[in-house]
Amino acid sequence: MSVLYPLIQALVLFAVAPLLSGITRVARAPLA
Repeated sequence: MSVLYPLIQALVLFAVAPLLSGITRVARAPLA
């Protein structure tokens, strides 16, 4: 199970990164 943890963490990281960038863009758009 200890081998699956880093894989799951990496998948979550790659999945959340675009979402965070998209959220920041949407949040900064009205302010700009």
